[in-house]
Amino acid sequence: MYGKELAIKSLNFDDHIWIDSGKNDDPYKTLPPVFEEYDRNTLDELIKDFDEVGDGGAALTAYNYLQFAEVPEQQRTHIANALLRYCELDTLAMVMIVEGWKNWNGNKL
Repeated sequence: MYGKELAIKSLNFDDHIWIDSGKNDDPYKTLPPVFEEYDRNTLDELIKDFDEVGDGGAALTAYNYLQFAEVPEQQRTHIANALLRYCELDTLAMVMIVEGWKNWNGNKL
């Protein structure tokens, strides 16, 4: 139902499974890492504290980092894409809350 070619379009995901018991059913834990192509040691050498953007604090830090630091273009692109995926999930979560309220309230919102 949700993805690039499905009923509800996504700009960032083809077909993503949001609820995964292996991730404690936390959709934010299913977001891909910012730098998938690097192992942990290489990543530590390149950039610190941006293994994932999976909460508001990490998103704010990543955004500020892009605004106020000299960041190589490839890293900037990875961080910007991670922010887009995180923001899309946050928006989806808000839609799910409104849908839940509508169902709870007999669709009277």
